[in-house]
Amino acid sequence: MRIARFIVLLMLIAAPLAAQDVSQGVGHISIASVSGDAGNFAIQAGESLPVTWDNPPLDAFLYIFLWTPIGHDQPMRLLGIDVNAADGVSVRWTPPEYQHGRPFALAIYADGRLVSPIPTGWEYFSAKAPPEGICSAWATFNGPPVVFDYPLNTEEHWLGSINDYVPVLEQFVDPEGSVWWKIDLSQSEIIAPYVVDLVLPDTGWISASMASLHGDCSFLDE
Repeated sequence: MRIARFIVLLMLIAAPLAAQDVSQGVGHISIASVSGDAGNFAIQAGESLPVTWDNPPLDAFLYIFLWTPIGHDQPMRLLGIDVNAADGVSVRWTPPEYQHGRPFALAIYADGRLVSPIPTGWEYFSAKAPPEGICSAWATFNGPPVVFDYPLNTEEHWLGSINDYVPVLEQFVDPEGSVWWKIDLSQSEIIAPYVVDLVLPDTGWISASMASLHGDCSFLDE
């Protein structure tokens, strides 16, 4: 209960603190991302991610991490706190779906001084979260994965592309060492089908090099 009250208190004071005079320190804030380009980074909704202050000041007694949404006049959000700089300054955050914003942080000193990281202008965004309770695959933000009717990367086996998370059923390693995942297509849709009026099979295959796994997929290695 005391911890919950402390967190609520931090949420109430974080925005006013950020509006005060803050000295810029060294280093910057980063979030583990899936992909990025030109200062825009995709982060995975629904998964616990490290939010890290790289090269932080190490003599503060408290570090507050905040999320500053972009657009819609949304207030700052508390991501977490760190009270021990000895092992690095970071927190873990599970991004909700469809977020767009920037991380921010404050190092708070006992004498009231506030220090923030150097702003980078980087923006982060999240999309749809993976379904809970199942092993699923989706794109690595480099484009929708191509679906094949057989684990062989040739044009004649191409069915189209998936446009959502799909359940993964099993794993196969071909003679060249490439990893393939068999996926359930019974509740999925294919975009850009290769064959006109394609009758979609119940299962298909995608290359592990073009997709990422989510959820408990430990059974694939059994």
